Amino acid sequence: MSQEPEIQVDELQLFLEPIAGKVPFRSVVQSARLRLTNDVLRKMVEVALVKGRDRAPVDVELRSTRFTLEGAEVIVQVSKGRFLKTDVRAVVGLIASGVPQVRVEIKEVKALGMLPIDGFVDPVLEKALGMAAVRPGVERAPGGGRALLVRPDELLASFGVPLQFATPGEWDARTVEGELELRFRTRT
Repeated sequence: MSQEPEIQVDELQLFLEPIAGKVPFRSVVQSARLRLTNDVLRKMVEVALVKGRDRAPVDVELRSTRFTLEGAEVIVQVSKGRFLKTDVRAVVGLIASGVPQVRVEIKEVKALGMLPIDGFVDPVLEKALGMAAVRPGVERAPGGGRALLVRPDELLASFGVPLQFATPGEWDARTVEGELELRFRTRT
């Protein structure tokens, strides 16, 4: 029985670049394509919720996740006590077309019920964006708002991923129903 992989890397092209030192070469990525499925999105959100559970002033339970044409859609149930509950939909867009970084933008956060959440959500998002922006390869997008500029090669390196990406390079990102596709290629 064949099962579709949750994470797929293909169209990978590497050069072995000479360097001084003990190891005479290093791998330099010239191009690559990464595809993530809805299952990966769900698992990433589950990990984030577990890590943030102790710091959150409310209880958050995952309802659904999926990639859409708009971006990554996440629906959670937010509750405080037994009587104060509402479902919240968030859409995060990933935007890149031949640029050195990917724009990650929180496009929408809205309650699906009658409970007003703006007073709670805005400070939480501001804090989360500020925390993300201290990571290598991540910065706040100019003009404020709910957006970050991410240089995936620098971010991966900060996690110890042993890949060197060619420079200058450019990224493309797109979401379709059920999938995120991220491409890197050397700028010619």
